[in-house]
Amino acid sequence: MKQTGLWSRLNRKYRAKLRERMGERGAAMMLAILFVMVVLTTAALVMTTLFAQAIPYKSNKENSQANYAAESGLEVGLSYLQETLEKLQGASSLDALLGLLPATSADTSNSAKDGTFTKYEGASVLLNHVALNKVDSVADTASYTPDDLSYRVRINFYKDDPDGASATMITNPSDLKDTQYAEIIGTGFVNRYKDGRASGDARQPQALKRAVCKIGASTDTTTTTHSAVAGGGRMGMGFYAAAPYNRLDSQFVWVPVDYTGVNLGSDPSGEVKFSAAVSSDRTDFDGLEKGVATLNPVNRTCMLATTIPVTNEKKTIAENLDLSKTPQAGSGLILLPAAYNAGGDTYKYTEECRTDGAYSSLNTWVYYKDNSIRLASNMNLCVTGVSVEDADGKAPATLQKCGTSYGVRYQSDYYTDEAAQQAEKSDPDSLLNKYQKWIFYNGFINAGYWNEMTGEVSAEAAKYKSLLPESKGYSVAGVQRDKKTRFQRLEPTHYGAAPNNEGDPHFAGGNIKATPYEQAYMVTKWTSNFSDSYFSNGADMEDATASFSQAGEAGYLTNQIVNSSSGFCTVLSADGKSVYTDTCDVRTGDFDAKCYQKSIMGQGFDFVTTHFCPTADKENFNFTSDRADYDEDSSADGSGKTTTIRLYDTNGGVHYLKAEGSAVGLTTDINDATKFTRYNENNKTKSVTIDGKTQYPWAGTFQTASDLCLTEIYPGDYVANDENGKDIKRQYNRKDGHAMLKMLKCGANRDVRGRIIKSQAWNADVDYGHKGGFGSYTWTTETTTVTIPSNTNLSAVVDSNVSKTKW
Repeated sequence: MKQTGLWSRLNRKYRAKLRERMGERGAAMMLAILFVMVVLTTAALVMTTLFAQAIPYKSNKENSQANYAAESGLEVGLSYLQETLEKLQGASSLDALLGLLPATSADTSNSAKDGTFTKYEGASVLLNHVALNKVDSVADTASYTPDDLSYRVRINFYKDDPDGASATMITNPSDLKDTQYAEIIGTGFVNRYKDGRASGDARQPQALKRAVCKIGASTDTTTTTHSAVAGGGRMGMGFYAAAPYNRLDSQFVWVPVDYTGVNLGSDPSGEVKFSAAVSSDRTDFDGLEKGVATLNPVNRTCMLATTIPVTNEKKTIAENLDLSKTPQAGSGLILLPAAYNAGGDTYKYTEECRTDGAYSSLNTWVYYKDNSIRLASNMNLCVTGVSVEDADGKAPATLQKCGTSYGVRYQSDYYTDEAAQQAEKSDPDSLLNKYQKWIFYNGFINAGYWNEMTGEVSAEAAKYKSLLPESKGYSVAGVQRDKKTRFQRLEPTHYGAAPNNEGDPHFAGGNIKATPYEQAYMVTKWTSNFSDSYFSNGADMEDATASFSQAGEAGYLTNQIVNSSSGFCTVLSADGKSVYTDTCDVRTGDFDAKCYQKSIMGQGFDFVTTHFCPTADKENFNFTSDRADYDEDSSADGSGKTTTIRLYDTNGGVHYLKAEGSAVGLTTDINDATKFTRYNENNKTKSVTIDGKTQYPWAGTFQTASDLCLTEIYPGDYVANDENGKDIKRQYNRKDGHAMLKMLKCGANRDVRGRIIKSQAWNADVDYGHKGGFGSYTWTTETTTVTIPSNTNLSAVVDSNVSKTKW
């Protein structure tokens, strides 16, 4: 190729000289050297440029991978928050926000907890270390592949926007109820544990992503005013402190009483008209069998709420029950006999015990489905015992605002899932921890027991926060030996005694005078056994205290059939030959009074060590005589379900109800068992209207094809087939005073005072607007609901400086 220009001219000139001086070979060598120098210079420039570009490439790739890991952690943290909030929806208190914290505490030195959300530094959530895959690199130079990537997540909670200048992070779990914002921080690492997991060798995060979520939890309290017509029923029949088998021979239990002149639906007043002379016999067995005997009103009691807070000062009836006021938190409880000795052989009915009188809003009670005892006219007030701090002497039981409900009516797995019971124990506002949950065993016993802090008890108690009574041994571990377990009972003082006086724990109808004299206060006391009270008083154990209405945590879910009017359960006799109704064996989680009966009665402490009673074991029938089941009507409208009714003896043998006409018997042959139609409490096929108030008498019944309903009959009950109660037929004919079962016309029954009774409803909620006697009354209830949005309001994701936030 022809060369031109300066280079061409120089080239020709130098080539000529080279040829003259060196010859052709020398010139070629010199040119080669020049070419190599040019190439090396060019290569050096290229390599310098490449190295300059490689350093930021390395850093950019590392940061990109770390940011990817941090974003992954942020997404996982948001998922945890949303899933947890969804579970908390529908709570009745903002205290449910304590559930934002996991149950497991953090331990950053324990690799086994790396993949678990844990509770961290008081009130934060931590997911310590999650590798994007399970391969860890320990090389000095990371490969920047997913093998080396991991993330860490921390969630902090705030009352106010965390980006505000004055915002302070919540550090106390009890303050989580005020949570309105959550700060989620995801940090990304490359080769975080390069040299293994020894303390102090973890690298700092190389990327951090942060987001703020507005939770927006709120409460809404609705006040509802109820107005009801009282239509009958035995709800609130009373707390029989020492009845029906009384210790005083002159006050025999089941007696014929003349109710002539008593208006339909009203309680008797004035003098008690006995149809037979008072004798030394305890019971008129002949009158019982003929159906003319009823519970002696002298042996009945009624419990009333005071309208002023209770004090240690002795007060008169008028001072305790000022009708210009209403019960309130701190109100006390007093006990009166339904009839009292007015001198000589004259007995009079107590005005304050009438269910249709001026005191009806103070003397009608509900043993509620959560095992609380509530005033029917104000269902927000619960009978409350004393705390474990109050160990000495008797203290007055009071009414206090009811706590949070737990149990089988709220959690179907309550008896089978220990976590459900632990949630109750960990909630400072639960009925249990407010000493408002009562089991029934021939009297009311607090559902929590108090163990001395030794061994297993100490270990179990240490799991609870110091503000909870469980941290002091309350309701944890099993019943201990050698009187190291205490129980709290609800009982009356001796008549006229001040609330804190020891007095005589035995109460007998006739000893307490009514208006305007003295009354007994209801008190509670922690004790290692009840051998010094009416619980263990001989025949009182046979058929003692009646429950108020329903039987708390008793019913279908606990394999029992409970009458909605009396609160009694169907019971199989010891010989398996008859069935009647009696007080239910009530269980509350890990406490079973029947199982602990020897300890309660002070009869020995060698039957259990520190193990829970088998309250949920459906195969263990040897503890109770009220085990029963049937096929429930699960329809939404109560359209009915065909079923047999099965009762179990203490050996687990099955017995079936057999109805023949009005008689109810037993058979062990399933082919001979009666097929009932069960209608749940939603049934509205039939209706009855009383003074504008509609009732549905088929709801909760067991019926046969002949339109007869399984009915609980109490001594003195009769059937009135006309509205005026003239067509009377006595129904009771047992000799022992136990309430009996019969098949009677559905919806037609009245009790001994002419009130429409609801003894045909089983395992159904009571309509609390219907109590004994006619007339109306009103009360208000407050319902608090918690709103927690299912989708949190997520702020923009931002990069953050590690030094400015808790990561």
